[in-house]
Amino acid sequence: MLLACTLLALTTQRIGAVEPTLWQGEMIRLHVIAHSDSAEDQRIKLCVRDALLEKFGQALSAGDFDDACAAVRDHLPAIEAEASRVAAEQGFSGGAVASFGLYDFPTREYDGVRVPAGTYTALRVVLGDGAGRNWWCVMYPTLCLPQADTAGAEQAAVPAQGAKPPQVQFESALMKWIRGILSNQ
Repeated sequence: MLLACTLLALTTQRIGAVEPTLWQGEMIRLHVIAHSDSAEDQRIKLCVRDALLEKFGQALSAGDFDDACAAVRDHLPAIEAEASRVAAEQGFSGGAVASFGLYDFPTREYDGVRVPAGTYTALRVVLGDGAGRNWWCVMYPTLCLPQADTAGAEQAAVPAQGAKPPQVQFESALMKWIRGILSNQ
């Protein structure tokens, strides 16, 4: 039994280039919540999302996790002002509230990278009553690029075309050992 457990542990060894912050929980999510589920409020939500990513995306995802958190805190009043400005520009009069803290999220997959359900650090932007469908992504490390598709109760982000998502490669230590023995004969 001990041998079977050892072999199982050896054959499930993970190697390769996985962004370690995805596994350590060091991530910041951007969460934009619409005023309602009306088509107009959903459109406005996506306009706000696009404007925030355009104006703040690079600054808020730079450096390490602590740097990214500090940048979000430093920019929070400007983020709220920009969200309110863009929403008003689009004809919405309900305003926006930006907050930064810990929030619960369901499991989500970003182009093959699974982020489990749990409580995560997030920049949350609520438009008006915040009673509509939401859009969210991983802002740090950067997996946060808007997707034009607005179908579904929640819209997640996808990596930009041509961008390489983090890769996971699994290799069996047992098979590697057997190949090594066979190649030496």
